[in-house]
Amino acid sequence: MSYASVRICYLPWAILAVTGCSQSQGGGDAWRAERTTADGVQIVRTLSGSTWQGSPQLVEELTFGVVDGAQEYMFGQINQIAPDGRGGAYVFDGQVPALRHYDSTGSYTRTFGRAGGGPGEYQSPAMGLAVLSDGRIVLLDPQNARFNVYAPDGTALEHWPRPSGLFTNRAMYVDTGDHIYTRIMTGLAQPGEPIPPVGLLHLSPQGETLDTILAPSFPGEPDGRPGILAPVKIWDLHRDGYPVVGVSDRYAIELRKPEGTVRIEKVAERIPVNPEEQAEREAYIAYLMKRSGGRGPSFSPVPNIKPYFQSIYVGDDGTIWVRTHQPGIRRNRPVDDATRSDGMPQISWTEPTVFDVFESDGTYLGEVHVPQGTILFTYARDRVWATREGEQGETLVTRLRLVEPEH
Repeated sequence: MSYASVRICYLPWAILAVTGCSQSQGGGDAWRAERTTADGVQIVRTLSGSTWQGSPQLVEELTFGVVDGAQEYMFGQINQIAPDGRGGAYVFDGQVPALRHYDSTGSYTRTFGRAGGGPGEYQSPAMGLAVLSDGRIVLLDPQNARFNVYAPDGTALEHWPRPSGLFTNRAMYVDTGDHIYTRIMTGLAQPGEPIPPVGLLHLSPQGETLDTILAPSFPGEPDGRPGILAPVKIWDLHRDGYPVVGVSDRYAIELRKPEGTVRIEKVAERIPVNPEEQAEREAYIAYLMKRSGGRGPSFSPVPNIKPYFQSIYVGDDGTIWVRTHQPGIRRNRPVDDATRSDGMPQISWTEPTVFDVFESDGTYLGEVHVPQGTILFTYARDRVWATREGEQGETLVTRLRLVEPEH
């Protein structure tokens, strides 16, 4: 299995289909899109509006966690959450560390394994957690260089080697056929040489290594020079086993389906970088360069305008969630707290969390605005799992329902 790059020749736009209905009473516009084909690539370009015709609300339907009480509900640092398919979830708390299960009411049922390096044991952080169709739970434990496999009753079944020390977000995927994929370095880093690209190690549902998959390419992708708000190639893996890839300074995302590529485009404006936000990020780069003694990588300058998006996530239901860049917001902090004791500048600028959500055929569903302080761990158009901070600073696990606007 390998990914082939797709060459795209741009043709003058022709409106082949306009979808949607009349303007809704809720104030949102119907979705308008252009559909064209170029070099066998189906292009769906959103012009305006959305299928939801407004922004849905994320409504909490289950929340659990305490400041003080039973240790199973006193969360420290949640690394992974995986739905169990019955309304509950498996939660990995890296501070303990502990892998625990909670049922559909938020009640604790059992702990899987414990800290250590023996059979069924793990170390922190976990970099992947998934439930296979037969109920087995797979935990990616990079510190022990393996996958741990458990039965639903908590029994440690086996472990599979994972020959990579790569620590990264979204390090493990499971497709609809229970094949497992994990991000790995495709070569050894050498002094003075470019960092080898990240690829995927492909395993069978029984843990047998099948092949290594190179990262998908994208026409005109950047050279990989690090930088804050610099354009980057971003990719994720669809539940159907194909890559979803784009470059952040172009609102163009390709779904490399076996039957043919679908390219999602959207008319949107790029967000300017606030001058104070830019200066703060430049100060942070200067700190990194000073700390490395000039031996670290050369960073590109902080731009005056942000890329269109900063991440792409494929939902458990196959939807595409694109986190878009937003105008910066400055967090309140004491005036004399501009730097830490080690000289690192405090980062006071942040962005609201907003996602553009698409179906895998390119249909634009609309925007999802995530409440401040809420961190999503799973993605789907009906329910998501997340964490947030409680009133006394405690960590809470929450299941949220996506409520579409009424038309």
